[in-house]
Amino acid sequence: MSKKKWSLILVVLIVAAGAYGINKMQSKDAVSEEETMETMILEARTVEERLLMTGVVTAESEILKAELKGEIAEILVANGDMVQEGDLLFVIEPEDLSVSIAEAQSNVDTAKRNLDQAQVDGGQSVRNQFLRAESSYLQSKLDYELQQQLFDLGTASETAVTSAKQAMLNAQSSYISAKADWGTYSAKEEIASLTAKVLRAEETLEALLEQQDGAEVTATLTGVVSGLDLSIGDDVGMGTMLVEITDTENLMVEASVSEYEIGKLSVGQKLEVAPIADDEAISIATITYIAPKGTISNADTTFEIEAVVEEKSEGLLVNATVNLDILVAQAQDVLAVPYEALITNGVKAMVMVQKGEEFMPIPVEQGVKGDLYVEISSPELTAGSVIQIPSTSIANFERGFMPPGTGGGTGAGRNGGSK
Repeated sequence: MSKKKWSLILVVLIVAAGAYGINKMQSKDAVSEEETMETMILEARTVEERLLMTGVVTAESEILKAELKGEIAEILVANGDMVQEGDLLFVIEPEDLSVSIAEAQSNVDTAKRNLDQAQVDGGQSVRNQFLRAESSYLQSKLDYELQQQLFDLGTASETAVTSAKQAMLNAQSSYISAKADWGTYSAKEEIASLTAKVLRAEETLEALLEQQDGAEVTATLTGVVSGLDLSIGDDVGMGTMLVEITDTENLMVEASVSEYEIGKLSVGQKLEVAPIADDEAISIATITYIAPKGTISNADTTFEIEAVVEEKSEGLLVNATVNLDILVAQAQDVLAVPYEALITNGVKAMVMVQKGEEFMPIPVEQGVKGDLYVEISSPELTAGSVIQIPSTSIANFERGFMPPGTGGGTGAGRNGGSK
């Protein structure tokens, strides 16, 4: 065989080997691409969007303070005790009030006399006071002028002149004040003012008489006692803290909600409450208040909400931080796919649906967005449709789309879960 023929055979063999290698590589790539794809059977399910946040447990509490000066005679509770509204907590023995009571009684008598006089004379006493002040001023003025003349004659001392002048000035001040009182006098207003003075004086006297018998301090609400730091024999003054009572049965929850989420909440909405240390101890609360005005901090705006705990679990403590779980949207018996099955560019969304031997892109409308699944709808989709779920985004990029969460798509920033 000639050298030329051998060369031709060699070229044919090389081409054949190259074609075989390329075919094997293409087969391998096809298998690799096929292995990166998963499929699912589309079926109806329930999809829930839930809002997760933290809050703080609060409760009504009252601090009881001493309303008199005295000494602690009896203490009938201890920290941690559960008390009912009206229960006796302390007895305080007051200090000697005899002098104060006498003064208060005198003030009552004086106020009543003034009121009686005003009701009888209808302002005559005010007019008489003005006339007396006027007469006194005129007389003191004459006395001063006389002393000045005598001083000029050398029969009166400078001290006498000075004294007469001061007396005249004092009388003049009283005259001006009495004249103003008479000029603005109203019998009705004076009687109303004097009546109010009588009532205040009587209230003061009554309070002192009650204190004289000792003070019994009772619980103002039902709750747990705390903050007690007193012993029998301790002195207390007006306003001294005695004890704090906290209503641990009727609890509230407070939380701050982002301006992006507040529109999903409404008064009357239910939420689940669980201590951060025990997610299984779930209590149920109802939103009772949503702040109409937000609070701005570091360019973020939040709104305060309050919820009343209605079904209380064990372990829910006042001032404790809790996890809140709020169902904000739910769709039942709807078609839904994992977010990984969505192909989106941030505006349009579609899924790959099997049509014969091929998978074709089908546009879809999105509904409720859960944590793992999103509700979808399309006239071309039914329960039982086969959906392709790519485990890589290469195919999506080749089509000019981006998977959820990689470019601000609808899958970003989700809350909640799905069933």
